[in-house]
Amino acid sequence: MGTITGNELIARTANQLQDLDHTRWSMAELLNYINDAQRDIVMRKPDAYTKSESTVLTISECKQSLPSGAIMLLDISRNLGTDGATLGRAITRIERPIIDQQWPDWQTDTGDAEVLHYMYDEKDPLNFYVYPPQPAASPGYVELIYSGIPDPLIKTWSPSTLIASFLTESSLYQVLPMINNDHLYRAGGTPTGSTGTSEPTWPTSDGGTVVDGDITWTETTFDVPDAITLKDTFATIIVDYMIAFSLFKDANISAVAGQKGMSHYQAYLAALGTKTMAENVYDPNVPSAAKLSIRGT
Repeated sequence: MGTITGNELIARTANQLQDLDHTRWSMAELLNYINDAQRDIVMRKPDAYTKSESTVLTISECKQSLPSGAIMLLDISRNLGTDGATLGRAITRIERPIIDQQWPDWQTDTGDAEVLHYMYDEKDPLNFYVYPPQPAASPGYVELIYSGIPDPLIKTWSPSTLIASFLTESSLYQVLPMINNDHLYRAGGTPTGSTGTSEPTWPTSDGGTVVDGDITWTETTFDVPDAITLKDTFATIIVDYMIAFSLFKDANISAVAGQKGMSHYQAYLAALGTKTMAENVYDPNVPSAAKLSIRGT
């Protein structure tokens, strides 16, 4: 996780757009672009946001599913016993056509909590297979490494949702309306309970309040003190994305805005490509001629 906050990226972008008072582009709109940029970066570069966690497997099955919020599997490194904490043997990846040809009945073998191999097909990115199948009771845990969808810095309101879901990293309970009205709402203290079954009518006056199920929301100064989900090295790339899509807003009334927006969008894509190439050069697991020349050998 990074250390650069949403407030800082919004300020940088507003400065570039010469809109420090947010007359043309509100803070809420620029926040949406931060969230969009992080998701777009991860879709183009899945290792930009990876998660590693102990995951219990489904009983009596070879076919398994990735956790909610996953984009694609990157690796399954090791077994973690039947308690999720006991270190076990390493797990290797094999191609499914190979085991299908050599052992067509592998999916009906006797179940075992300890996984030997896993199979993954990028055409079915949210599922994978393990061998042997899991037993009917006491399934095993494995360490999954996968690409995840970055959470928004501030979540959008949703019905019948526990208040804890809206707690930000900065310990604030904040929410945005489902349809952007350029306002932010906060629940003070340590609230409990859930939102209502239908979205409330949000007040737009300073400090206005509304009761929403068990929660009282108060209109507050727009504030995004939480850090971005991705590493700080993506900050300038995110700003290019934010500027590009801000200018695209005016593309239908100004050809210059469209051209400038496209220039920033191309810079965004180029920076992602350059970052990927640099990481490949310095990846200790990937031999390359570039590394040899850097060492002078």
